Amino acid sequence: MAVGASLSWAIGSLYQRSAAIADDPLQASGMQQLAGGLVIAIAAIPTGQFGDLDVGAVTAESALALLYLIVFGSLLTLSVY
Repeated sequence: MAVGASLSWAIGSLYQRSAAIADDPLQASGMQQLAGGLVIAIAAIPTGQFGDLDVGAVTAESALALLYLIVFGSLLTLSVY
């Protein structure tokens, strides 16, 4: 998976040079994150990852930690990049 992710990043970087992308960098970043999330969700289906999720075991602290990672680890960081 790590090699595939690195390869995808490199191919996307090369493709970006000649592709027409959104004028708004925030929109471009959002599209990248949505595409990445979709690929991960599709990869999780055949591996049974959704069956392992126990929603009842999610605590408020872990939900807030996930929200923190989403906001500061993805949205803010990639938008600034």
